Amino acid sequence: MQGLSKAYGYRAVLSEVRFELRAGECVHVQGANGSGKTTLLRILAGLTPSDAGTLLVSGREMPPAELARTGAVGYLGHDPYLDGRLTVREHLEFAAVCFDMVSPASRIDELLERADLVVMQRTRTRDLSRGWRQRLALCRAWLPDPRIVLLDEPDSHLDTEGLDFLASLLGERRAGAQGILLAGHRAPSGWADRILVLKEARLTEWAG
Repeated sequence: MQGLSKAYGYRAVLSEVRFELRAGECVHVQGANGSGKTTLLRILAGLTPSDAGTLLVSGREMPPAELARTGAVGYLGHDPYLDGRLTVREHLEFAAVCFDMVSPASRIDELLERADLVVMQRTRTRDLSRGWRQRLALCRAWLPDPRIVLLDEPDSHLDTEGLDFLASLLGERRAGAQGILLAGHRAPSGWADRILVLKEARLTEWAG
């Protein structure tokens, strides 16, 4: 990402942000409340337009929205944004259609089993606890086997088993050559390969 800038009115949230996300690594973006972490992820997910900036994927310029439409980006926002009328399985089936996935049933089965959601797959999401909805949102983010995964406080509301599920997904990044950008106040030890700090609209490498 090169020269990423975003302002709301006269307030600069991101200013000339530049960073590289390599295949197989997890980068943790830290910052205070309101520092712009969520805005950064939403721009990269193609959900919020930037004022300036260029996204390069393998050296090729590509608008974030275009990249997201290909299923190359998995995104988990601060809120899971689940339709309470749909069942657990219906959510993933609908997401598979949006990603233009062919024969997604086996992938859905795999993720439901790993997340311990098999027995709940016919349950409407409005009847799930916040922690179970977070697990479902993680399944949706990983459903298309994306090249880039964007996670906004992914450990929110997860119990011990839910954290283990998340850790297992993150642990596969090297084998799957996935680049993962994780935003939050903290990241459990061992999750991130690098830490970036977002402060006063600037993104800098944490020296430790």
